Amino acid sequence: MPLALREGRRPPCVAFFFGGQEYVCRSTCAERRCAMSVIRAMPPERDMDAVVALWCQASIIRHDLIPAQYWREACPLTREVYLSQADTAVMVEQGDVISFVSCVEHQIAALFVAPEH
Repeated sequence: MPLALREGRRPPCVAFFFGGQEYVCRSTCAERRCAMSVIRAMPPERDMDAVVALWCQASIIRHDLIPAQYWREACPLTREVYLSQADTAVMVEQGDVISFVSCVEHQIAALFVAPEH
């Protein structure tokens, strides 16, 4: 059981797991929808489909002057070229990927949040 619960406090909003280290946000939200969101490295075999779907959905909404079919056709390229070359971390809430950040050579190359968030 997390220390916060043992002490009768709400658990932290976000825990970060990078390089075997755990980093915990100590603030609490007044109106959280879940007990905890987690930011972690993206295992491609586990999260790639969700990340590509989020990328496509957000791109279609944000770039509405470009036909949606363009973004759908770009999904394989995004999966096989761009995301496969990047270090990507995902934010997971209630088991769903709700955002991701991809870095290439220590530079942020992509930062996407699910439109409903």
